[in-house]
Amino acid sequence: MCCNCTEVEAFGVQKYPDLPTKAAKLFYSTIKTHPFPNANKRFALVLTMTYLIVNDHTLTAEQGLGYRTATLIAQSDPHIVAEKPDAMVNLLADFFREHVEPREWHSTLDSN
Repeated sequence: MCCNCTEVEAFGVQKYPDLPTKAAKLFYSTIKTHPFPNANKRFALVLTMTYLIVNDHTLTAEQGLGYRTATLIAQSDPHIVAEKPDAMVNLLADFFREHVEPREWHSTLDSN
């Protein structure tokens, strides 16, 4: 599927150098590779949210916006110039830049 899709590099330059672009590529690739007969958009959203959490960030978009974004990606046509994969990943990277924040960890041990 998309095992190392965010780690693309050429001549020492990473194609996806920061967390928003990596999350965008993961989200896009998971939806477009269509790994399951059903629930690919939901899986992509959960996978990307997990990726953000593992990297100490969280998705702050309002409820439903992630699904609507996933639907937009699923319906995009890579044969149309404005909807080519790199263009869509760039749009998604902007989305993630706007809706991703560092995660604040609250220890339950500190509450006493």
